[in-house]
Amino acid sequence: MEKPFVNDVFEQLHARYPALHAAVAQNFITGDVIRREAIDADHHSILSLSNGLMQLFGAVSYLKMRGLLLSFAGMVLRMDGYIKIGELWMDHAGDELLVMPGQEPVYYYSTRHQAVRLLSPQVEEFVERILVPFIAGDS
Repeated sequence: MEKPFVNDVFEQLHARYPALHAAVAQNFITGDVIRREAIDADHHSILSLSNGLMQLFGAVSYLKMRGLLLSFAGMVLRMDGYIKIGELWMDHAGDELLVMPGQEPVYYYSTRHQAVRLLSPQVEEFVERILVPFIAGDS
């Protein structure tokens, strides 16, 4: 059976983030979802996303796998000023991935410890150092 993401729609993901593309390809199972849809930056302009985040969401606008959710359309501006861009269940179900408007660093909110900590100073580093190993089961 052909994997649903191994097609021309994800050329940008393969070109920009080859390790992420490979990790998704190797670990994609029934029930996982990946989409690349046109993103309307003007629609989310109030959130003022960094260039790095816009490049990531331009390559993959929605990714749902075991313990991971990234969603451009599902972003939420939290009361504390962070933007929730998804979930990454490193410690506990419901742990959140966060960014600050217009800034590049990616943060992690632990629901168990109710604390925010820096995951990575750059989106590109977050993808390579955190996301790829998590998807591959190496974290």
